[in-house]
Amino acid sequence: MSDVAQGPGWWQASDGRWYPPESVPSAAPTLPPTPVTPDFPAAHAPADAAYGWSQPVGGYMPVYRNRAIGTLVIVLGLAVLIWGVGLAFNAVAANSSPLFPHDEKIGAWFAMAGVLLAGLTTVVIGFLYRRS
Repeated sequence: MSDVAQGPGWWQASDGRWYPPESVPSAAPTLPPTPVTPDFPAAHAPADAAYGWSQPVGGYMPVYRNRAIGTLVIVLGLAVLIWGVGLAFNAVAANSSPLFPHDEKIGAWFAMAGVLLAGLTTVVIGFLYRRS
């Protein structure tokens, strides 16, 4: 040990002294590397723990949960779109029938447009949710 490095390979310990290369202590045991998968991105892995932040119970929320919820929202949106198509047929039938008053014909078209817009919006939200 010395107060100055004596050549290449000498290393400085936490006590401020320099030690020869042959006295390098064995490396401290390390944790196995965190697997990087699409469901557990490396950006969320051990960096938080290094700062002392606690992980939520059960670990991080996996990405596949967003995909599952997004898929359910898309299916719901498609069901609403199918309902809107049914309303479109109803609006066409109401428009061609003399039995419906004019205001009911207009209401049928507005109902169809509103339901189709709601279904399309729901499908878009589902796709955006799946991407997050």
